[in-house]
Amino acid sequence: MFYKHDRKRNACQLFGGQAKRGYDWWWHSFTAVSETTGEKRPFFIEYFLCNPASGKEEPVLGQLPEHKENGICPSYFMVKAGAWGEGGAQLHRYFGWKETRVDFGVPYQVEAEDCFATETHLKGSVSITPQEAAAHSEWMCDSGFYGLGSGGKETDPVQCGLRCQWPHAENAVV
Repeated sequence: MFYKHDRKRNACQLFGGQAKRGYDWWWHSFTAVSETTGEKRPFFIEYFLCNPASGKEEPVLGQLPEHKENGICPSYFMVKAGAWGEGGAQLHRYFGWKETRVDFGVPYQVEAEDCFATETHLKGSVSITPQEAAAHSEWMCDSGFYGLGSGGKETDPVQCGLRCQWPHAENAVV
């Protein structure tokens, strides 16, 4: 049996009970190519929604000790960018529900500040300083920068105009 694309399957599924005790995410995998060495490196960008119906104006991170002790569930929108292997990193940017917009229709759309994702377009940035990463272990991320231009680009496996900089790694362009 062959895969048949159905855009309804990509729509946000967080309604009803799942909106209070559920998550949904859109994961995009790419291969970066170094401008100087030609080395190829896989990386990903993820748009992750967690328990929106339990949301507050600020992101609620469930791994904080006071939240664990008081049974407070996590609730946030997170943009994650990462690369695997030597020099790899994961960068997390969290948003509360006051600043997050989700279109539950087809095609899906999720956005907060400069971060935006649909079926065919991605844009946004994640920037974590070494000091921020050290001060916020609850963010569970490394330091570094990911950015996709302000105009956004169509997601395309050949060319999406992305620039990333990971700790101890050079810029990569896809």
